[in-house]
Amino acid sequence: MNEHGQTLGTYEDVERGAVPDLVGIVADSGIDGYAYWEQFDAEDASDAIPVYAEDGTTQVGIFTFGDK
Repeated sequence: MNEHGQTLGTYEDVERGAVPDLVGIVADSGIDGYAYWEQFDAEDASDAIPVYAEDGTTQVGIFTFGDK
């Protein structure tokens, strides 16, 4: 959990049914960060989503979907 009360997790957590607010992801630049699960999993997600630091507010990069 981060300082804003948001849960942090991994895609493996999602597969087990424990969906976190922020899921670990690697930005296009190679920086580790987190994406909001609701943006990552959205049917209408854009081609790229922001990647944040653990605080969920500081953007550290973007993640571009390869199959969209």
